[in-house]
Amino acid sequence: LAETAFLCRLGPSDFAIRWFTPTTEVELCGHATLASAYALWFTGRAVANSITFHTRTAGNLLVTKKADGWLEMDLPTSEI
Repeated sequence: LAETAFLCRLGPSDFAIRWFTPTTEVELCGHATLASAYALWFTGRAVANSITFHTRTAGNLLVTKKADGWLEMDLPTSEI
C-alpha cells in the first residue's frame, strides 16, 4: 500500500504525525516516519539529533540521527 505522512510542527523537535493510504487513515507507518525525519533534517526544518513524533494511536515515536548517519526509531510495544 502507498502511505503518505502528514506533519504538523508542535515545537522545534516535536511534530504531530498521521498516515493515510488513498482510502483510509492507518495507525502506524514506520517507513513513512523515518522518511519524514530524514526530510526534516535534510531540509533544515529540524536541527536536533532527535525528533519526537506524536501520534493519535501509537504513542510517541522517537527518531534519532546517529553519528554514523543511520536513523534509529523507537517503536511502540504491545502486550501479548
